[in-house]
Amino acid sequence: MRNRERNVEKTENLGERLLGILFLILGALMTLAALGAWLVVTRITVTEEPVWVAPVVLASVGIPFFMVGLGFVIAVKVMDKKKNRLLQHGKKIYAEVTGSQIVYQVAVNGRHPNRLECRYTDEFTGDVFLYSSRNIFGDTYPYVGQQVAVYVNPDDPADYYVDVDSLRKEEYQGKVHDFRS
Repeated sequence: MRNRERNVEKTENLGERLLGILFLILGALMTLAALGAWLVVTRITVTEEPVWVAPVVLASVGIPFFMVGLGFVIAVKVMDKKKNRLLQHGKKIYAEVTGSQIVYQVAVNGRHPNRLECRYTDEFTGDVFLYSSRNIFGDTYPYVGQQVAVYVNPDDPADYYVDVDSLRKEEYQGKVHDFRS
């Protein structure tokens, strides 16, 4: 079970990580090719005027690719850091999943992700707190009505992390079939 938990944590942002690394590598390669073309153009010129088309085109494509890839990598690192900080130091509360909302701004292969909508009522003050999870692909209907762990910064209730993986771990409990002999 512990291996599955580690695998879920590692694959949480796998798509964003891979996309960022891909853009970063492509951008770096194109930028290096632009630098190489610039060196060739400045050192070896066949005509009297050097031809700057190749270095300019490669750099104008490579540098934006590199920056987008760097942005993805930094964003994933920041999200992971926030999640780990809240998991370690946040106050753990249990909120009820009241529904899910389709996120129409994002589409992957024609499918839109969902966000779980959660509600927590403070027993002492009666205050109601509403939380939303990260984007989730797949059916979220089975989670409605269940309790989900939410890690909240005690100093700032707007800083939170909804632990959707805790719901998914409950899904897998009791479903291990071992047919080894």
